[in-house]
Formats: sequence, C-alpha cells, structure tokens
Amino acid sequence: MQTEVTRLLGIEYPIIQGGMAWVAEYHLAAATSNAGGLGLIGAASAPAEWVREQIQEAKKLTDRPFGVNIMLMSPYADEVAKIVAEEGVKVVTTGAGNPEKYMKMWKEAGVKVIPVVASVALAKRMERCGADAVRMAAETGCDAVMIARGAEGNPWLFSQVQAALAGEPEPEKPTVDERVAMARRHAELLTHREGRNIVRMRKHAMWYMAGLPGAAAARGRINYCTTLDDFNQVFDDLLEIAHEHAIVASGKE
Repeated sequence: MQTEVTRLLGIEYPIIQGGMAWVAEYHLAAATSNAGGLGLIGAASAPAEWVREQIQEAKKLTDRPFGVNIMLMSPYADEVAKIVAEEGVKVVTTGAGNPEKYMKMWKEAGVKVIPVVASVALAKRMERCGADAVRMAAETGCDAVMIARGAEGNPWLFSQVQAALAGEPEPEKPTVDERVAMARRHAELLTHREGRNIVRMRKHAMWYMAGLPGAAAARGRINYCTTLDDFNQVFDDLLEIAHEHAIVASGKE
C-alpha cells in the first residue's frame, strides 16, 4: 500500500504505533516496524541514556524505520533530542510542547519530524519551521499530522487545520445547535458500540459544552447520566438556556 505517508516515512502501511509512555518500548517498536508500520519508542519522562539504550536495542531487532516520541515537557527533552539525532533515528513525533528549537538539528540529521498539533496556530508555526508532515499536508492534503486533544469536543479542528494549511479562510465556528447535534451523534455512536451505559461519554460531553451558557450546571448533571435519554435531556436544557441567552444578548423579545 503506497500513500504519501508511507513514502514520507519509508514504511509499507500508513500505520503509526502510539508512543505510549512506559508501554511503547523497543520490543513493541521493532515488532511494529517489522510488520510494516512505523514503530515508536515512547521517551515519556525517562532519562536520556535509557532512551539511547532503547534505540540501540531496537536496531538489533529491526532494520526498518522506527521513531521516538518525545514529550517536550520532560526534564530530559534537550538530551533526548540530541540522542535522536546522534543515533540516526528516522522519525520523531513530539507532544506536550513546541519542538521548534530542535527542528534545525533534526533536519540536519535527516530526521523526519511529525509534531502533535493541538491547534491551528501551532500547525501553521510548525509548517514555517519545516515539520515534514505538516508541509506534506499543506502540499498534498493528506492526513499525516497528529491532531491531539484540541479535537476533544471539537472535531471541526480538522477542517480548520486543513483550511489554514491550504491558505483558505478559516471555516465559520460551529453554532450551538451544531455542537449539540454533534455531541448527540457522538453519544449515539458510542452507546451503540458500548451498550446503554453513557459513562464513557461523560468526559466527551464536557468538551462539547465548554464555553456555553449554563455549561457549569450541565457538567454537574452529566456526571449522573447513565442512559442516552439522560444525556439528551441535559443537552435539551442546555440548548434552551443557550437560545434564551442569545435572545437576551441581541436585545430581542
């Protein structure tokens, strides 16, 4: 299977293994790469020499490309960034921060850089400083950028990033009705898979409600929802409050 992602990273399948802290060690990374995907070693907040050892052990198990996921808020981030370049790691994914200060070093070492992007602004900034996946997305429209928690309760972020990288006007923000409709759809899909229990939807509901009039009280009620009907009732009430607030703000009766 050939896609822009596979060609960029030198892999068989457009699959990137998660750089899970304390789970994604060299055995998993090497196995994923040997299977045709991109394996990642999760550096987490581990000391730099531990990361070096993991890289060297992975090299013994695979001759295929693998990468390192660097949590930029780690106290060892600077050292790990240098080790990645020294060890000839093919790909770096980054999270919990802005990798801009390491970009020149990594590019000179031939490292492909894929930042986790939490916002449109960060995506555009990464494009300017040379992040391969963001540039590829801008030029080809393919989806190689890792969209992070900014998409929680905000799936519209994907179209916003796409428009920003294409130099197009930012799409209009979703209305209250659109946000609630999407939340309902999310809940329906989740409960269809998980059963009638709505517990797994609670955290997502908080994000969809963020910033809406009456959201604080609604969040408290969401914590007691146990069915899809409970969830929908909360959002019915939230919509009513939001519409009343809009009428008052506009000065209309």
